[in-house]
Amino acid sequence: MNIYHLTQNKVYGWDIYSDCVVIANNEDEARNIHPESEGLTVVKTLKEVKDDYSWPRNPKYINVKLIGTVIESEEVVRVVCASFHAG
Repeated sequence: MNIYHLTQNKVYGWDIYSDCVVIANNEDEARNIHPESEGLTVVKTLKEVKDDYSWPRNPKYINVKLIGTVIESEEVVRVVCASFHAG
């Protein structure tokens, strides 16, 4: 499992996510994670979040940077933290 920093360069203004840190198996899986989460274990994909204007709907607008690997034995895809800019 890897740790990725996701940023977006498509949605601007207020009530948006600017970036997040996620744990995923690979870059493609990370790119399709939406920063909105319910706790740390319920992860939503881009397709699961309906009518959302807070994060790009198209994964090509999401930048992914590998920042580390998970040392713990639990292998759970999740959002570790997200930066939301409320209006």
